[in-house]
Amino acid sequence: MNRNVTYWFVAALTEMLLIQVVIANSNGTARGREKRQAIRPFPMTRELSPGVVVHLGPSGVNAIRLTMAKMITTMLPNLKIRKVFQGRKGRKNILVTDLIVRTFNPPDDIVIDFRSDSPNQMIISINPFDLTATMNIRTDYRFLKFATFHLSFNHVSLMLGLRFMASQHSIMLLAVGECEFVLKDFRLSYSNLVGSKGPLKLALPIIRNKLKRFINENFCGMLRNGTELSFNTFIRQFPVFMPIVPNKHYLPVYRRPRSIGLLGYDHLPTMAEKFVNIAKRLFMDVRMLNNPIVVDDVQGKHLEATLSGRILWNRVKGAPFNPNPLPGIATQSNKMLYICISEYVFNSLLFHLFDHGLFNIKYDGSESKETRMMLRTSCDDICIGLIVPQMEKKYPNQHTVFKMKMIKQPLIELRPYGMILKIHGIASFVLENRTHYVTLLSGDMIAESKLHMKLAKDQVYGTAEIIKFSFTPDKSMKLNSLSLDILNDAPRILAEKELNNLLSKGFKIPHIPIMKLFPNGIMPSMNSLLVEMDFSLNPSLSHMLMQYMRSYYASPRRI
Repeated sequence: MNRNVTYWFVAALTEMLLIQVVIANSNGTARGREKRQAIRPFPMTRELSPGVVVHLGPSGVNAIRLTMAKMITTMLPNLKIRKVFQGRKGRKNILVTDLIVRTFNPPDDIVIDFRSDSPNQMIISINPFDLTATMNIRTDYRFLKFATFHLSFNHVSLMLGLRFMASQHSIMLLAVGECEFVLKDFRLSYSNLVGSKGPLKLALPIIRNKLKRFINENFCGMLRNGTELSFNTFIRQFPVFMPIVPNKHYLPVYRRPRSIGLLGYDHLPTMAEKFVNIAKRLFMDVRMLNNPIVVDDVQGKHLEATLSGRILWNRVKGAPFNPNPLPGIATQSNKMLYICISEYVFNSLLFHLFDHGLFNIKYDGSESKETRMMLRTSCDDICIGLIVPQMEKKYPNQHTVFKMKMIKQPLIELRPYGMILKIHGIASFVLENRTHYVTLLSGDMIAESKLHMKLAKDQVYGTAEIIKFSFTPDKSMKLNSLSLDILNDAPRILAEKELNNLLSKGFKIPHIPIMKLFPNGIMPSMNSLLVEMDFSLNPSLSHMLMQYMRSYYASPRRI
């Protein structure tokens, strides 16, 4: 977002210049003040701990600074606004068109700094730069029917304080706080005059001096109105409830539906289709709980934002539990971005999946000849009928189906040594065909597995190790110790194989429209998961933001 500050500056400067050409001592419009009041932040009164904490590190700030410098040198020389201003002074009409930046000398330096002792989290200093521009003015005055004005700005400096705020109806709000603007040298001339040259020539020095004084005294107020309204209107187009899996979401800025979601699933196996169908109705609340703060640690200054992270069914229903407090983020590397995810986020997701029947599993072994043979009541090698002879005796040469129903929702515990997944359910082998539905064997099943996650390009992969597994059959089936041992070992091996097969397919890194993420590491800690990553800002979205602000400033405006 900081890469667009320069355009806000030039657009607001243009608007202010044109208004001053019409009214040298204007105090701004009531319309602008009313719109500014309409975007004030909503009070945030939540007492919940965050589900997600985001840190923007010093190297991330440096990347934004370099992006801003590049944008200044590429965008401003090509800046052109066809229809800039239209209004009336008394009975006289005034029209300003075709603002074109002719030359631009980039600033010597751009400094972006975080302030922990200021209400403005970010301070942007743009050191002196120069530019020249032209614009056409048409009026009903006799001495000025038409003219092309030539504007020269020399030794311009700007210091800007940006304040990011939480909102109930938007991802965030932006306000311009501290602002200092200095224009040391300003020159004004004209050409292509249609009117009276004498009166305009005499008035030109007066217009130039008043215009320079007005710019220095009133620029920041003009900047606040335009910047806050245009940016906050733009950012409200993005959903505060982010889909868990990609959904087609219409964003006005894209002018067409775009696929936005936190998890990619292009490579998930067929057995996960039910997960996708349920997850399409799940959304994460990405609103900030509090205003961002600046944190100063051994690595430097970070901008910290706390997000809700709640997983909601149809954007409304949440999990019946709250997150635990997250530990502080101790960064040991110089990455651009750090994201700390509470185990609450994972367990909220598991709650909704459990609540809508994802973990009620039916497995007939059709995907593997080996496992299908294991589910038969009669065989020459090894199968369930050989382990439990009563099955083969009563129902020979039959194929059984393995079913599992969760008693409790699966639970994830995050610890420094890894991620632990706990499940508790009822497992059963049933005979299911057109003429029979018989439960042959049923029992209580408890399992714990340790998950290890790793990164590879834009995918997250994992491996699983089942560290605890117990199957306790009901009392209706009498089994010897050998059969019990096999019933505890065989399902554990099968479950570990299938879980590793699922994790080996990988999940895509979350897709965020405004930037592309490059994760570098995943580190579990107490009750949370820390992801370190770099990023690159999306140039196409930045261009769309420029077009949006360009259209805002180019729209006709009344005095």
